[in-house]
Amino acid sequence: MYSQADPKFQSTLAFTKIGDRAVREPLKADDHDREWIAVLVPLGILDVSGERLSIYFGQSAKTSDFVADCLELWWQENQAIYPGLEELVIDLDGGAATRSNRTQFIKRMVEFARKTQWQIRLIYYPQMP
Repeated sequence: MYSQADPKFQSTLAFTKIGDRAVREPLKADDHDREWIAVLVPLGILDVSGERLSIYFGQSAKTSDFVADCLELWWQENQAIYPGLEELVIDLDGGAATRSNRTQFIKRMVEFARKTQWQIRLIYYPQMP
């Protein structure tokens, strides 16, 4: 199989002749890693009014500390965008890491509120039956 460039050089595309059989047979992709180096856990922080999305990845399971660490990292990266911010409203899904009865999560949120001098409201989505 060979490729041919546009003879007038008006395009950067290359053209290849292939037969009917090649078109009908599915291609086998070999573009995936065979072994994983790590499993990453995502955490997203969405600023609804400012239309900004930040996504962080960690290598451990989603824990209270991971959520709080991501929030602190988000603040370090974005504090210049929000001068004079007094209140932060956080919508949570009520998952294991962020439940209101998780003392480690609440402790970290209180520490973050003291550090930033913000009023922080935790809003929990209702649990689905």
